[in-house]
Order: sequence, then structure tokens, then C-alpha cells
Amino acid sequence: MRRFVFPCALALAVGIASQASAAAVLRYSSDGTAGSARDNLVVLADAGDTVRLSVFVFQDPGDTRIAATGLTTAGFQANFNPGVGVVSNATTDAGFGFGPPATFDNVVGTVVSGGGVNFFLPLRPGKDTGNALIGFFDYTVQQSGSTTTFTFTDPNPGSTADNVLDDASFTNLDPELFANAGTITITSVPEPTTIMALSGLGCMVLLRRRRR
Repeated sequence: MRRFVFPCALALAVGIASQASAAAVLRYSSDGTAGSARDNLVVLADAGDTVRLSVFVFQDPGDTRIAATGLTTAGFQANFNPGVGVVSNATTDAGFGFGPPATFDNVVGTVVSGGGVNFFLPLRPGKDTGNALIGFFDYTVQQSGSTTTFTFTDPNPGSTADNVLDDASFTNLDPELFANAGTITITSVPEPTTIMALSGLGCMVLLRRRRR
């Protein structure tokens, strides 16, 4: 099994620049840790590999709202191109008691973790840390040489029922989180036999050109 995570420097730089003015951002990890979470995550995997993708809310440097109070509710919708892989094991729990359970649709290409309420107050995700794991899901690559991109949107547009800070003003974070939400890209490398065939074809083309 082969799986790598690439910084994707250009995409990351664009993501950071576009989110510089936001106080709260979404970031993504393939190993479940906040330390590796990125604004734009790129993962290289083989056909048959299953990758767990974690979704975090982070406060930008200089902002203290999440660290001071934590989140009472959280939600996101991930949209992806179906047909080359499948989602499973989606959850809004993430260890903090968020509910209701997440849903996913591999035909349409959606993962919905919306309006989750933290039932275990006063244990508020993000409090004292400034970042909170709000959900995760597994993605299994089924087709080699494929690329799947997850984009993130507000599951309840116009609603303040999710992503609300537990502070005095109950600040709605949706406009900040989804203005420049970033992406997750899963790229499956071609099988060795396919690579060899393509290489052989390339050599034949070069030989024909030389003969001419």
C-alpha cells in the first residue's frame, strides 16, 4: 500500500492568502491530527486504499474566540465527484458528542455533517486549543489513475444552527468557514502495468520519429 501527503505548496499558499482575513477556517488531515491539518490537502493513494479524512475548525493567529469558549454546534457538507471511489464511516461525533449522525450519498457525491450539537457541555471542542475536530469520513479509492476532489459548503445556508461559537454573542462562523473553505484532493496513481504500457508506447513513438 502506498499513500503520501503532499504540501501542494502553491495551493496551500493560495489558500492561506485567501483566508488571511478570516478569523476561523476549515482545515483537513489524513492522519487525524491537528498538527498536519492543511487548508488544501493533497493525498496520493493506490486503488484499494482507504484514507480517513478529518475536518477541523481552526482559529487564525490573533483570534481567541474558539480557544476561549469552544464550539456548541458544528457542521459541513463535502461534495465530491462519484464513480471512482466511495465514502463510508462518516461521523459528526469526533469525540465530543456531536449529533445527529452524518449521512453520505455515493451516487450523488455528498457527505453531510450538518447541525451537529455538542451534547456533552461544558466539554466544548476547541476550548483552550483554538482548533476542533468536527467530523471525519473514510474514502476508498476504487479506480486507478483517478482524481477525486472534495469541496466544502455550508450544509444549512442561511441558518445559524451550525458552526456557532459558545460565546456571549453566539457568533455564526459559517460566513468565515465557507468563504474560502479549501479542498481535499485524492489522486490514485496508475497501476504498474499501466505505467509500463504507457512507457512502452512512448518509446515506440520516439523510435518511429527517429526513423523518419
